[in-house]
Amino acid sequence: MKKRFRKNLSIWTGTCAYILFLLVCILLYAIDYITNVIQVESFSQFLYTMQVGMGGASNTIVQILQGFAQSYLIWIIIATILYACFLRLFIKEKQAKKSFHFSNTVLTLNSAALIASVITAGTLVYQVKQGYDALKIDEYFEEQNTVSTLYEDHYTKTDSSFVQFPKQKKNLIYIYMESMESSFADQQHGGGFDDNLIPNLTKLAQDNVDFSSKIQPSSMVVK
Repeated sequence: MKKRFRKNLSIWTGTCAYILFLLVCILLYAIDYITNVIQVESFSQFLYTMQVGMGGASNTIVQILQGFAQSYLIWIIIATILYACFLRLFIKEKQAKKSFHFSNTVLTLNSAALIASVITAGTLVYQVKQGYDALKIDEYFEEQNTVSTLYEDHYTKTDSSFVQFPKQKKNLIYIYMESMESSFADQQHGGGFDDNLIPNLTKLAQDNVDFSSKIQPSSMVVK
């Protein structure tokens, strides 16, 4: 059994290298799509996006597949051709020598497959680290393990005794915006674009109360 495994070592390592290469391509495109296309800047945003229902997102799925094909299809075709040639050489060598001793060809195939596996595995690990940093997963776990006493320290009971109306009452217009995506601002104001796509909203956030830590008050903006 051990001898048979050694004979087929190059097939195992070559197949492993091919599969790892496909995973590298998928991971590269996934990181680029998440960080640059849909502008996900944190792991919590990523989890929310994944949990949202995919109803009506058929066009998005098609666009993802088209983008992946445009970026990596040629490389996958080249890798598939090389893998097919690799298998053909291995099988041909095995059929030519029934005893299948470790000839120079077999040793070369084993070495090439092993080197390819190591390179692709190293690239995959590196890309996983890049995705980990891009999604700020360490910050996410740190936030999950942080206990806040914000409400205990600052909550004020809304009892009627705290409400004191002036003698001359005035109308109050209260505008509250929730879940507005501030990443459409420019990088200077905490967004992800070179040009601010929401300049008026950014100015409103600077001049009023903004619960996002990304948009700085106007007095703090470096000009």
